[in-house]
Amino acid sequence: MAKLLTELLHDATQRADDIVNSLDMLTTGGLKVNAYRLKMKNLATQARDFITRLLRDPDIEDPNYAGNYFRDYSHVTRLLREIEYFSLLVLKRFNDSDQRATDLVSAICAESGYPYEAPLCSAISSQYFWTIPDMDLVFMPCLEPDHVLSLPDIYHELGHFLLFRDEKRFIQPAQLIVDRHYEKMVENGKRQNWATASLELVEQYHHSWKGSWLLEFASDLIATYLIGPSFGWCNIRVATNLGGELFLGTDSHPADDARATAIGMMLTELGFDESRQKIQKRWSELVSLAMESTPPRYDLAYPECLLRELTQFFQKECENIGLSRFEKDASDKPVAKMIHDCWTQFRNDPENYVKFERNQLEEIAGSLRM
Repeated sequence: MAKLLTELLHDATQRADDIVNSLDMLTTGGLKVNAYRLKMKNLATQARDFITRLLRDPDIEDPNYAGNYFRDYSHVTRLLREIEYFSLLVLKRFNDSDQRATDLVSAICAESGYPYEAPLCSAISSQYFWTIPDMDLVFMPCLEPDHVLSLPDIYHELGHFLLFRDEKRFIQPAQLIVDRHYEKMVENGKRQNWATASLELVEQYHHSWKGSWLLEFASDLIATYLIGPSFGWCNIRVATNLGGELFLGTDSHPADDARATAIGMMLTELGFDESRQKIQKRWSELVSLAMESTPPRYDLAYPECLLRELTQFFQKECENIGLSRFEKDASDKPVAKMIHDCWTQFRNDPENYVKFERNQLEEIAGSLRM
């Protein structure tokens, strides 16, 4: 047992050395990229030094402590994997497109009052927008740095960072709200003699909320708070481009229709009810085009009273931490204004939108370089 653990730790040491050396040899990128490289190099160096200390510890030969040492090994190799598979990959292929994306993300963070260091962005994704919060990385598809209509989803990804870094403020109290609603639903169901299958369905939905659903709804609500109606329009575009049934949730994501409802609730809370109505009209058109309808017991999965309470909760907490909500006059937020103007132009004149978008991106790129 000790022999295997020693072999594993030596292998991890070599891997850590390779990562540190690779990061040390990288010279491309500006100040932000170099700062990120040094941060990852320090993490990999600390991991390597930690492994070295484990190998020198005489207690490693004691079978009574083997489980503890193996847990330490597992934690440190997980960190090394994330640095190698993601951070090092991003840094090794970092190019002009990634720099433009990173500049946009940094500007969005500054405009939004984002309370942490802006993450690095890589246009290498084959899975739309996604994040690795503990590695400070955002991924987007390769063409998105040169387009605008998908940029509202950056705000959604920033929501994931906020939830990861301030779980006690956001997720823990929000989960209590969810638990209270579902506990009450079960009580009412038992009082009204619901069928066992219905009660089991309630528990199933409650379990989904405890998983990824709450994170996705919360990130949507934060994004809507930050970028306003543009996120509602973007949500329609994403629902059509990524496919899937509008009323069918998965383990990782709630139903698109329910997400649209929550986004609309936040828009109303922010004073954009007229925009909400326009977005809802387009959403209804999409539902008709898809020839879908609300399935039975849909209200058990996405109770409107729960969505409304969560909307009010996240609006209040966004205000409490000093996030800057979207306003109709966003002249002091050039990136947010560009996104809003592009969505307005696209809806009013889609045939001539491409030239407008190109001019907007050139203008914003010039301002970010100043």
